[in-house]
Formats: sequence, C-alpha cells, structure tokens
Amino acid sequence: MAEYDVKNIRNVIFLGHSNAGKTSLAEHLLSEAGAIPKPGSVDEGNTVSDYNKDEIERKISINSSILYFINRGVKINLIDTPGYADFVGEVISGLVAAEGAVLLINAVNGIEIGTNQAFKLLQGRKIPMVIFVNKMDKEHADFVKCLDALQNKFGKRCIAVGYPIGKESSFRGVANLLTKEGIDSLEGRDKDRVQKESEMLTEGIAESDDALLEKYLERGELSEEEMKSTFKKGILEGKIIPVIGGSAISHLGVKELLNIMIDCLPSPADIPAKIGTNLNDNTPAEIKPLKGAPFSAQVFKTISDPYVGQITVFKIFSGSIYSDTIVYNTTRKVKEKIGQLSIMEGKQLEPVDLLGPGDIGCMTKLKETLTGDSFGDEKNSIKFPDIIVPEPAMSFSVKPKTRSDEDKISGALHKLIVEDLTFKAERDPQTKELIISGMGDLHLSIMINRLQDRFGVQVDIGTPKVAYKETVTAKGDSQYRHKKQTGGAGQFAEVWMRIEPLPRGSGFEFVDEVVGGAIPALFIVS
Repeated sequence: MAEYDVKNIRNVIFLGHSNAGKTSLAEHLLSEAGAIPKPGSVDEGNTVSDYNKDEIERKISINSSILYFINRGVKINLIDTPGYADFVGEVISGLVAAEGAVLLINAVNGIEIGTNQAFKLLQGRKIPMVIFVNKMDKEHADFVKCLDALQNKFGKRCIAVGYPIGKESSFRGVANLLTKEGIDSLEGRDKDRVQKESEMLTEGIAESDDALLEKYLERGELSEEEMKSTFKKGILEGKIIPVIGGSAISHLGVKELLNIMIDCLPSPADIPAKIGTNLNDNTPAEIKPLKGAPFSAQVFKTISDPYVGQITVFKIFSGSIYSDTIVYNTTRKVKEKIGQLSIMEGKQLEPVDLLGPGDIGCMTKLKETLTGDSFGDEKNSIKFPDIIVPEPAMSFSVKPKTRSDEDKISGALHKLIVEDLTFKAERDPQTKELIISGMGDLHLSIMINRLQDRFGVQVDIGTPKVAYKETVTAKGDSQYRHKKQTGGAGQFAEVWMRIEPLPRGSGFEFVDEVVGGAIPALFIVS
C-alpha cells in the first residue's frame, strides 16, 4: 500500500452509549466501501471489530478496534470504541488518534448517559463531529424527538442534514437537506420540520463566514454551491453539528454518512498543530503533519496477542517511518528495533513498508514501549502529553488457586495492565493481599475471565481487607508514680505525659520536656 497524502486521510472515532450500534455501523461502512464482501453481525459474532472471545460471548465491544477502508481515493481509519462506562479508558486513548468523530444515538432511547459522556469528551478536545441517529427502523424510533433532545441539550448547532423518510417499519431512506435530494418524499409534520431545519442549516453555514453572512442578510438565501463550499468550515469550527437519521442494519443513511465523513470531517492537515514538549530545552513545540519533517508519533493502544506478542498501535504526527528501522522512544529514552510495519483491520495485520504523517499503524514485539509513550528524533526529542484516564473505582482481592497459578499470575497481570490503562494490580503492604482495581464490576469480571482464558490462571476473589488503625483524636494527660522497696535502696519515679493530635497526615512527634538533666539522656528514648 502506498503512502497516503495527509489531506486524503481521515481518522474518525465512533462513540456513544452501549447498544447504539457503533460496531454494526462500522461493518456496513466497510461493506459500503468494498473493504469486506458483506457486513458481519454482532449477534452472529462475526464482525471485524469484536473479535475477542469475551466480546463475541457478551455481544458487546470491550476493546477499541482499529479498522480502515479506502473510498474515493481517501483512506479512512476508524476507531470503534466500547459504549460501557467501565471501558472509558479505551475511548480516551482512542481520542489521541482522531481528528473527527461520529457520535451514535439509539433512535428509540434517545440521549443516554454514554451520549453525554462522549459529547463532553469531544467538546473538551474540540473534535468536530457528526451525530448519527441509528435504528430508525425499530419500533418506537422517533427522529424528531431525538433531534429536539439534542438541540435542547447541546444547542441549536445540532442541525438535521440527513432527514429520515418514513419511520419504524416504513423507514425507507434519507432526504439530504444540503442538496435537497429526497425532500419531496416527506409529508406532514416532517415536511414542516425540514423547512425549519433547512433555515437553521442555512443560518449556521452563513455564520461560518463573515462575507457569506453579509450576502445572506442581504438576499435572505444562499445558493447550493455557497452552502456546500462553507458547510465543512462550519463543522470544523463547531458551529454546525450535522445530524443524520439512519439504520446501520438496514444499510440506510450509511452512504450519506460516508460522504460527510470524507467531505466534511477534517484531515490531519485541517486541524491546529499538535503541541508537544521539546525535551532538549523543555519548551513547547508545534508539530505539523509534514512529510519531510522529523518523525514523531504517540502510542495510543497496546494489544497482547497470544500468537504475535505485544502489538503497539501508534498515530504519526509528523514525518514518515519505514519497516526494518530503529525508532527512538523519547519518553523512556531508549531505541527500539522495529521489524515489519502493519496496518490493522480488526485482528488482522496487513504489512506495509512505509507510513506517513497523519496515518495510524502498528509495530510488534517492542521491548520497552508502553501506551502513551512518544516516538521521535533523538536529536530533536519531542514528547507528547501523557494519556490521562480516571482512577479505578472498584477493587477485588485475588488469590491464586494453585502453586502453578501463583507462578504465572505476575506475568499475566503485567500483560493486562500494559493493555488497559484503567486496570491496576498491586500488593497491599499492610494486609499482604494482591489487589486488582478497575472501573467497575463488569470491567474486573472481564479481567478475571481473561486471566483464565488467555493465561490459564485461576483465582479466588474477595473483598479487600481493611487495615484498621487507632489514632489520637483529643488532648489528654496522665501522671504515674512508681514506688518499690525490696530491701536496700528503693525505687521511686514519677512520670508525667501529655498527648494531643497533630494535623492529619503529619505523622508523629515526640517532645522531651525534661529539664535540668533530672533524667539521664540514656533513659529517654523517642
């Protein structure tokens, strides 16, 4: 495969609440572009994205998957992410590699918790997005209700661009408000709503360009060509969030979404320069996706494959990289020998000789590189910001069932930790228990299953013990007099002691207030 020009690359992340249909939509986009013969099914367990045993059994995405296809001369890298909050680390790390996003909403359920979380993540990183209201062919699906909820929650910039023709079992296509195709097929309240959305779309496009806004205020309308030419600018600036109704399973709205992804979502060249730190002088550095620039990249995902070994997935921010070369890890200040470069189609690795700026690729069997690490030029070392994920919310204690399990558990846990930034394992120094921590019960249950399925390690789980401690909470004093006569010289002592609490966390302090050497220093032990 040839190196793609940065303007012909789209890195798009799929986000949304669980069961919104992200994986099904990815399958149908791959099919629409001719990358696979026909779409797989989540129910049948034969999708390109969900290839792990636990994903197939549970019929949910657990890990983010990297896919790609080529359409109209443009290479689109898709990052299909899980919808459950327990796997938010996969979403956050995937955002490192994306310039654009598709936010999916279930047309029956509307805005859900995962929708809110995904929207906040995208807005916080100023990533342009398209909203796809999926499952329009399902009973009780309501596009207008979803659109109203979106506009009330996220603002009037959420504008219908692909309006569904029909609903539920009668859903049969999508009307394009930008080109006006299919609008004549709408009736009743849909026709009235489309008129309102068309006006909002025109206003949103006009507000994206000052000169165009003047024309709109003078004429009260814009030509189709004027709207098309400025539509992308409105999306990139966040002034327009296109909303498309459709059904991935019925393959309706998929082509319209694909065209918007290619025509309107940004390439790596369309966004501001990536900011890193020049380690030579510790100053900020702007990294632009230029082909002739020094190579720089960041690892955003690590996979522990039982056959291939460790797979390191990275996003290139500048320069190019070739197979069978040496790469410099600027985070750990080590050189890594790389063999064959590859691109990913789910679990399949397709070998390539060269990857250029803006693209996503992977290497195998690196010895020291971890997720979040930066690659760069040794003479001009650039380090990109670390990937920050939430702290674990739940913990279990684990105990190997046999001596064999005890021997294997350390290496197995290490591989799972490398693969998942939100999974932690450590031994409590006070209770001596081995504690695993994650984002929730589902997250930890899956990790325990992987210990057994992947590494043959069986464990008993329990509630972590709590090391209870006592401390001083109030002031107090005491006096003790010691007298003892045993014949000969007697024993006599008087002890005065006062205790009081210090600020929490400041430790202990012993104060000796003996004066005049009344007690020899030898007998005063602090």
